[in-house]
Amino acid sequence: MRSYITLIILLFTLQQAAAQSYAELCEAGKTHLERKEYKKAAEAFEKANSAARNDSERLHTLTNLGEAQSLMNKHEQAAESFGKALKIAPSSPMLQLQRGNALLQIDSTQAAVEYYNKILAKHPHNREARFFRAYAYSLLGQYKEGKLDYIKLISANGEDKEARLGLAVLYQREGSINECLMMLETLIEEYPDDAELYIARCNLEREQGQTELALQDVQKAIELEPHNAAHRITEAELLQQLGRDDAARKSRNAATKISTTKE
Repeated sequence: MRSYITLIILLFTLQQAAAQSYAELCEAGKTHLERKEYKKAAEAFEKANSAARNDSERLHTLTNLGEAQSLMNKHEQAAESFGKALKIAPSSPMLQLQRGNALLQIDSTQAAVEYYNKILAKHPHNREARFFRAYAYSLLGQYKEGKLDYIKLISANGEDKEARLGLAVLYQREGSINECLMMLETLIEEYPDDAELYIARCNLEREQGQTELALQDVQKAIELEPHNAAHRITEAELLQQLGRDDAARKSRNAATKISTTKE
């Protein structure tokens, strides 16, 4: 009888320890996420998932694990984590969106669209699902469908800068150059301090062989975001095309310095 009681006490103690461990690991993961220590966050949530005792706890850890993996650009792993979470909560629009976005990042674009369709079938006003579906349609070359989604978003909110930029890029993809340029110039006029808009116009000008204009736009983007290595690399490439080798070399060196400092 005494040994039976001892066993019960031991099991209870182990249960309490496991519960404490789970809570501590989740708290540690949350702290690492806030500090942008994504690898440590993922490790903490993986351990917490192993310590989880029920579906509710597993859902919590898998969702957070997927988020940490996404922030590390481990999109295939994130898609897997969100997929496991969806088995617990298959109707969750948030999880469907997160898995769709992870699939989009690993070029499983059609599969991503299917998740956005599921969300919009039940939640037609879900802005994020419609926005990412429009982008996915653009990648798939389904420009008509993409335009319909972007226009619906812009009709709902004329100040939706992301949707307007998305539509401009779609126009570029389908070869509607004048429409693209008009939209970009309007956006730049409204948001003159947005580096992303200058890069979008730079990409258009570069595609059209307007190298000097493209260089001016990327240099404006650098002025606004001086610590962006990608902008410096684009500048170097354009300078190289224009035969300005010394300037191109300086831009590449600046990009390397920025990347090294970030590491």
